[in-house]
Amino acid sequence: MVATSANNIIRIFNAENLEPYEFLEGHTDEVYAACFSPDSKYLATAGLDNYIFIWNTSDWSVEHRIITGQEYITGLSFNKTGNLLASAAYSGLKVFDKNENWRVNTDFKAHGKCWTVSFSKDGKSLAAGIDNTLRMWTNQEWTKSTIVYGPNRPVYSINFSPDSKYVVAGGEDSTVYIIQQLPDLDYFEIKAHNERIQTVAFSADGKRLITGGSDKKIHTWRVGSWKKQETLPLKNAVSDIEIFPLQNKLVVATTNGWLHGYGEDTQLTVDKEKKQTYVTPKPEQKYGKGYERRLALLIGNGNYIGDSRLENPTKDVDSLSNAFQSLGFEVMQYKNLDLPEMNRALNTFGLRLQRAKQMDEYVVALFYYSGHGVQVEGDSYLIPLEDNIGGEEDVAFEAFNLKRLYAKLDRIQSDVNVVIVDACRNNPFDKRFTEGQRLLFPNTKNGLGMPSEQPDNLLIAYSTSPSQVAMDGKGFNSPYVTELLKHLHKNLSVEDLFKTVRRGVRHSTAGKQMPWTASTLLNDFSFAK
Repeated sequence: MVATSANNIIRIFNAENLEPYEFLEGHTDEVYAACFSPDSKYLATAGLDNYIFIWNTSDWSVEHRIITGQEYITGLSFNKTGNLLASAAYSGLKVFDKNENWRVNTDFKAHGKCWTVSFSKDGKSLAAGIDNTLRMWTNQEWTKSTIVYGPNRPVYSINFSPDSKYVVAGGEDSTVYIIQQLPDLDYFEIKAHNERIQTVAFSADGKRLITGGSDKKIHTWRVGSWKKQETLPLKNAVSDIEIFPLQNKLVVATTNGWLHGYGEDTQLTVDKEKKQTYVTPKPEQKYGKGYERRLALLIGNGNYIGDSRLENPTKDVDSLSNAFQSLGFEVMQYKNLDLPEMNRALNTFGLRLQRAKQMDEYVVALFYYSGHGVQVEGDSYLIPLEDNIGGEEDVAFEAFNLKRLYAKLDRIQSDVNVVIVDACRNNPFDKRFTEGQRLLFPNTKNGLGMPSEQPDNLLIAYSTSPSQVAMDGKGFNSPYVTELLKHLHKNLSVEDLFKTVRRGVRHSTAGKQMPWTASTLLNDFSFAK
């Protein structure tokens, strides 16, 4: 599944467990609309930059970029065959034809503000909310539309039932409008919510209608009788609803940026500290009490400005991601993150660890970072991209303090924690600033410092000794990662593994780099099961 955002980044999630596994970047402004083609081979996204991106889902590359000529795109919909793509925008509705290299299909005639659009599942009809009315094109007669209902308020969401018998619409006036197309035309209304309706959707079997609104509620309705079946209260207003037939799951997006999943294979868990609700997958037979869950967060920052750029971090996380996955880790992999993105990645990682602990699993947590890092007055900081560090006093606010990571691991109490930091390269500020400006960093040192406090069951591995500089290397990977990859799969304890890596790095760098570890591990662990 896909989630759009106001920071131009598109996030792809696993529909089974709601875990993020891919970020897509390319839009230059906020992204408001996204939809998959019926065969799931393509993803279309659009927003305020007035472009539609067509992504190939096999490798998430940009297949095509459509210059729409529209303003403020808020809705997208593919037809049944995937050769037509409808785009709803403040400036009006347009339909683009794949067979014509995604040029505008001039058969469609529509003018006025359009907030939402949807093709029917059988591909014969198109519905759109235009100028406070619900308009439809039927029987593939695309040259003329019919105003089938006029709520006189903006329509924000439209959806067809799986059998295309019904089309439903909801919007500003908090009423659901239902148009029955087959066998005879008929109309129904439901005063569904106390505030505006943000989204409407049908269940995969077509037996239920689900509506969500700004009143922080989700309602389910029996199709045909249109009687309310269930009400689900939320902490925040609903922004979108998606149904996933294969997973038999309902996923709800709320305006605070959270995703919530409901279904036969899920259970709700309440994070009392954050006062938020999220979903925990019910354990299959092999999961649950005693199962060893291995979770890894890998971050590689290399695309720094100017001479501070590093070549190997992004390649290092690619190589280690493959290695750790082969060793049974569920890997979250990120590249070139700014500080808010690093914080979000850590928070997501923490939630996954916490969920596993709540299921009484034996949890192994692994954190790896490659990029620039510095120490200021004894604290170790990882340098994100696009920082605004102009002096030493800015580091605490513009860089990632490793204390945050250690505190989170200490709170969650995983059974084994391993933190690997290949961030002891040269001070990035030496090249960024003039000799006079570097006087603003009197207490900033190369490399990273020893942690003042270290939680139990934590092994920390630096690619070089505290306050020393590590090498980025001239090979495909850094010298440290090169040695780590050689020995990860060997039947060694984690302590012996890093001793072996230390010897290899010292030899390959002719003694210039000496990896360092500190451990409070109480439990035995080996990467090679």
